[in-house]
Amino acid sequence: MSAEQVHEADEPPGPPGPQLVGMPWPRHPYDLRPPSPDLVGTVPRRPDAELDFDERSAVAELRWAVVRRLTEITANHAEAAWKLRHNKPVSPTLVVLLFAVPFEYQGMLRLELRADVRTWHLSDRVADPAAVLQEMAMLVHRGWRQQGSRFDVRARLTNQADEGWTPPDWRRQPEFLGVALSTLDTSVYGPWKRLRGRMMSGDDVPSEVLVQLTDGGRIRVMRHGSKEYYRVDRQASTSLNPDGRPPFLPWESKLALNSIWPTDPAAYVWHFLAELTRTIYWGWPAWR
Repeated sequence: MSAEQVHEADEPPGPPGPQLVGMPWPRHPYDLRPPSPDLVGTVPRRPDAELDFDERSAVAELRWAVVRRLTEITANHAEAAWKLRHNKPVSPTLVVLLFAVPFEYQGMLRLELRADVRTWHLSDRVADPAAVLQEMAMLVHRGWRQQGSRFDVRARLTNQADEGWTPPDWRRQPEFLGVALSTLDTSVYGPWKRLRGRMMSGDDVPSEVLVQLTDGGRIRVMRHGSKEYYRVDRQASTSLNPDGRPPFLPWESKLALNSIWPTDPAAYVWHFLAELTRTIYWGWPAWR
């Protein structure tokens, strides 16, 4: 038996979660769903067509809350990058952990969104968003294996907690909802490092958000810069509409987000976004 095998055997047992091996291409995001109905939590994870009416409405409103909150977060990210570009430059990469707090309103299921943020100062270590997501996934994986339920994902991965958290939220058993990446290195305008010398104001700075949800859905929000500052493109692989209601904001159904190929410039960002989401999800509290 090799030294590596002995070391592996001596490690404390961890959850039955992912082993951080390279995922095959193409990978359908529904691989993120739990393998057994016994693990399903409060947030419905069945296909939308199988949800009850109040569940469909609650899920759609939660997805719209995700879009609105992340549009606000990425706009603030861009503004901060502009203001601090000379003295304390911020990283073009920002990571958000998303949580849903269930509650009942007039006999129907409702879900409140909480979003905890991780920001960094600009450095070579956080220059590659895919590498950042991979490092975070490995940190969480080791945390679950070594500490089990004592491992605090929020404390280890984020440095700005959502102001909306309250003690009653934890009695309601919040569900982990997914991970989002806000980046100023956009697929449309190119890297922030090249753009920042050309910007005239914070309003000129474009930003992009990629979202991986635990129900398999993916969302992409592109916030344009310069003369198109007020233009926001919203794409989602799952519905953002409650049945029979008009959309809250214009959006595009983008089923292609379900199949990300290696030729996609953001392929490995999506790859490790899914890996981080899956790793956190597998170890999230036992009340699931």
